[in-house]
Amino acid sequence: MLYLFRNRAFVGGGMETAFFLDGKSVGILPQNGYFPIHVIAGRHKLRGCSSDLLASQECEELEIDMPAGGFVIIQVIMVMNSLKGPRITYSRTEDIVLLADSKNEGNYYDAELRALLPKSENKITLSAAALNQGGSAAGPLKIAILNFADQTQSNLFGWLSESLPDAIDQTMRRDFEYKRHAAQAGANVVISGNYRKIENDRIRIEAQVLYADTGKVLATEAVDSPVDAQIFNATKLLSDKLVAKLHEIVRKP
Repeated sequence: MLYLFRNRAFVGGGMETAFFLDGKSVGILPQNGYFPIHVIAGRHKLRGCSSDLLASQECEELEIDMPAGGFVIIQVIMVMNSLKGPRITYSRTEDIVLLADSKNEGNYYDAELRALLPKSENKITLSAAALNQGGSAAGPLKIAILNFADQTQSNLFGWLSESLPDAIDQTMRRDFEYKRHAAQAGANVVISGNYRKIENDRIRIEAQVLYADTGKVLATEAVDSPVDAQIFNATKLLSDKLVAKLHEIVRKP
């Protein structure tokens, strides 16, 4: 397991940092936040970028040797460069307790880590009853979050297909308890979507939440984004809107 975390600091405080592992987006890390990434043993390349996400000079890379069955903790630090402003640096630590002061911004399954971290609030269990789909079972549902269909007819946006499900999963896990299911078959709820260019410089991302047992569509959402660094915020916005819709369903009598 690879853990990334950022402490609260004045330097770069308002700046978002986006991270890529082996060329694949893993999400945006805010101040005072962390997220875990499931990584196989071996050598990997971590790339972190500050607010100018598309400018290579604003990014810093780090090679990581991941041990089998172990974990690596990397602290992300913003430092002031007199010529270019805040830049990312990395510091490795073995003290997992440092994460206890951070807010989890991601999807994590490590039971020992969860026991260490204080719960800021109780999470809602997404059950059939909670989603008003009948039945009295209180256990968490199996939710499949599928790769989004790339309809852009371009090879520039393929990374979004797998990044969007992970972004949705990270956002949902802050509020809800459920079991992420690997495939559509056998899942109780399926989240899927697509994205396409609607203009030369804009993309539309659409998503739906479907209750598999009945085929009922529980929620749909869409966001539009310019084809630039704002697309990272668009994935977060879509995730936030889907979570808001789920909260509306759960609150209904």
